[in-house]
Parts: sequence; C-alpha cells; structure tokens
Amino acid sequence: MQMLIAGLLMITVEQGQLLIAVNNIISIIKIQDNDLGRLGIRSEKMIHKVRLVIPFFDDFRLDVLKMGEAEKVKLSWGQKGSDFPMQPYHLSDCSIRFICLATALLQPFPPSAIVIDEPELGLHPEAIRILGELIQDAAKRTQIIVATQSPLLLDQFSIEDIVVVNRKEGQSTFERLNLEDFNEWLNNYSVGELWSKNVIQGGTSYA
Repeated sequence: MQMLIAGLLMITVEQGQLLIAVNNIISIIKIQDNDLGRLGIRSEKMIHKVRLVIPFFDDFRLDVLKMGEAEKVKLSWGQKGSDFPMQPYHLSDCSIRFICLATALLQPFPPSAIVIDEPELGLHPEAIRILGELIQDAAKRTQIIVATQSPLLLDQFSIEDIVVVNRKEGQSTFERLNLEDFNEWLNNYSVGELWSKNVIQGGTSYA
C-alpha cells in the first residue's frame, strides 16, 4: 500500500530494521549482504539501483572490526576501474541521500510502515524516477507514506495514490483524489503537471 501526501523521515527499528535516525544504515547494508548473500535479491537490487544513480559505483565494502566481544562495521565503497577504497565522504550529499533511501526501501525486514518526508530533495531528476520505482516496489511489502511537493515524483504514481493535505479552518484536511474527477485532464497532462498548475488543489490559495 502506498500513499503520497502532496502539500513527514520516520524509519523505526526492531531486529534488523533501520533506526529512526538512520544511524545504523551500515548494519542494515551488512544484514542485506549476509542474510541474502551477494546474489540475494535485495542486495543485488540495491547495488543495481545505486549504479543507475551513481554510474561509477562498483560495490559496498564492509569490514568487520572486532572490539572484544563487540563488532564494529566500517563502510567504504569501490569505484569502477579502481582498487582504492573510497570513503562515504567522497560521495555527494545527493548520492548519500539516495543510498539511505534505497536502504530503507529495500530492507529485507521492513517495519509495518515507513514515512518519508520530501525524499526528492537534492536528487537528480532521473534519481527521482528511480526513487518512485523503489517506493512502488516497497509498497508491495509494507505501507509507505511519502510527503512531497515534487511534480517529478508525483508523475511516478497514479492519481488515486495521492492524498492532498490542506489547511482549513485551523486544521489539516486530507483528501484522497478520485480518478474520475481528473480523467479529462489526464488526456493532455501528467499528474505532476496537474499539481504544478494547481488543478490538484494543494498549492497557495489567494482567496
């Protein structure tokens, strides 16, 4: 199930789930690698999606450091055509953000709901399209709620996936869109264009 709110990033953790602050992302990548294997569906799919956004990306490198009975995992990554281990700070903010989003949406044991606030921020238009595919795929396994104001992201979904949030009489209102109300418009415009033109009324009101 998916819901796009046009007009809040909560990721919770149990065993093997991403923490709300996303500060255990390295552990989640390691779980994907260990539990599903290098040829596991989620692990391979994540690497494939990251390569689409970062063409020179080769693979993650996860080094387990023993600290007594505890373990610490160090994350680096490989660049195509180079054996030099690259560090996370060698990636752009956009690249790191996409990796975090892909990790959340492809985690093998997702929570009952994932809520993401404006995931499109800082992403290349093509990365936004790929993000839309990840959201749709994750929605088959858990409930996904995304808040966005991006026409490009809205274009990846049907009109019936969208819930418009407005402020009326001092409180927030939520309205799920009906396809029949927009059929004629959709013959000539995309969902994102209807949002940009304020046909989907979630923009500034001058009344």
